[in-house]
Amino acid sequence: MNVIVTNVIIKDGKILLIQEAQEKAYKKWWLPAGHLDDGETICDATIREGREETGYDLKLTNLLGIFNGIRSETPVFIVFLSEIIGGEEVINADEILDIKWVPLEEVMDHDIRVPDLMRDILNRVKDDVKYPMEAIGVRNEI
Repeated sequence: MNVIVTNVIIKDGKILLIQEAQEKAYKKWWLPAGHLDDGETICDATIREGREETGYDLKLTNLLGIFNGIRSETPVFIVFLSEIIGGEEVINADEILDIKWVPLEEVMDHDIRVPDLMRDILNRVKDDVKYPMEAIGVRNEI
C-alpha cells in the first residue's frame, strides 16, 4: 500500500505550499509530504518529510484526516496539522523548486498537484475539523 504523510502548516491565515521539482509533478504546488520509510512510524515520517522539504522542525498538533481514492494505484494520504517549532526555511533543490505562504482563500488559484484532495483539506481547515493525536497509535507487536 502506498501511504503518503502530509503536513498542513498554517500561520497568520496562510498555508505553507511547496512547489515540486520531481518530474511526475514538476512545478505543481502541494503540501510538505512524502512516503514512510521501512520501520518508521506515521508521525516520525511526517515530521521527517516536513523537515526535509522545508527546513522547519515541526510538531504534529492534530490529525486532519485520512483520505483514500477508489483506484488501486491511489495512495492513502494521512494528513496532519503541524506547527513550526524551530529550524529555518531551506529549499531542498532535489525535491523542491520553491516554498511560499499562501492565503487560504488563494490556494486553489495555484496549479495544485491533487486539487480535489486540497479542496477537502481546505474545507476541513475552514470548518475546524480535526482529531486528537491520540487517534494515531503505535504498537510494537503488530
